Amino acid sequence: MAGVSNRNRPMGVSSMAQRLSFEERVWIEEMRASVVGGGEVARRLGRHPSTVYRELGRAAAPDYYCGTNCL
Repeated sequence: MAGVSNRNRPMGVSSMAQRLSFEERVWIEEMRASVVGGGEVARRLGRHPSTVYRELGRAAAPDYYCGTNCL
């Protein structure tokens, strides 16, 4: 409709903006164990690099990532 603002309509969430799935966290864990860099992990998952780097930042150790229940 011409002249109608979309300001009050909810925006769709793109696949890149969705939360990481359990499977993606397992893949990140496997790739990091194989010394794949964060940018390459993001490319392989089809995710924005900042999403992967934030997830990796949650790790207790800078050189180790555990995406599953590793307590």
